[in-house]
Amino acid sequence: MFFSYASCDKWVCGDNWFVNKTVHKIHVNVYCHGEVNNELSFLITPNDSINRITCGWGGPVDPFTSNTCGSDSILVVFNDTLPLNTFKYLEYNPMNLKVLSKTKFRYEFTEAHYQKALEVNGYSR
Repeated sequence: MFFSYASCDKWVCGDNWFVNKTVHKIHVNVYCHGEVNNELSFLITPNDSINRITCGWGGPVDPFTSNTCGSDSILVVFNDTLPLNTFKYLEYNPMNLKVLSKTKFRYEFTEAHYQKALEVNGYSR
């Protein structure tokens, strides 16, 4: 008699840290079906961070996906006025989390994000 044990998927949570290393208030507006999804969007004050815990079977869930939608776009908005469409400028996309361990992730918003927002909104450096 031969028994085979396949690995069972486990409920695993991920620790997603978003760090604002700027002096600007940042709204991360996640759009789903063309509208802001308040469940997935968040605000980070200057020089602060937030932690978003996401859980799922077999591994942590993307912090920009819910049961009802995956994100259409993510706008990073500085000081309520300067938006940066991170799907258009992928190098500034907060979906590109830095993997610290199997369940810990980090993303830093820096002055480079703010400078890019200035640039794409027609402000010169």
